[in-house]
Amino acid sequence: MVQPNQLYLRIISLGTFREGTSQKGNAYIMGEAFAYESDASNPYPQKISYYCESKDDVLKSGEWAVPVSYLVRDNRLDFRLNTKEAIPAELIFAKSKPAAQANGATPSTTAAKAN
Repeated sequence: MVQPNQLYLRIISLGTFREGTSQKGNAYIMGEAFAYESDASNPYPQKISYYCESKDDVLKSGEWAVPVSYLVRDNRLDFRLNTKEAIPAELIFAKSKPAAQANGATPSTTAAKAN
């Protein structure tokens, strides 16, 4: 369910992960994905890794809106992704129309007017 005023991160997942054992002997699973930054001047997603409790928590292949929560720890922000609550990205992030179509014109009518 979409919560009002919830912060979401737009993520593209290929469904990949890595798993292993830490130096302390603890098993871990890290999901791998690409996240869009909030800065509009950088349209390219950046590779990220996120902790998963199980392989079921790894995001399936596709584009997702993942809720983000944060805590303040030692005077620093600690951001957490909740992949269990991820929803398809198109439910949160609207696809923008090309500039020529923003006013309702289609590419064919725009080209006809130019001639």
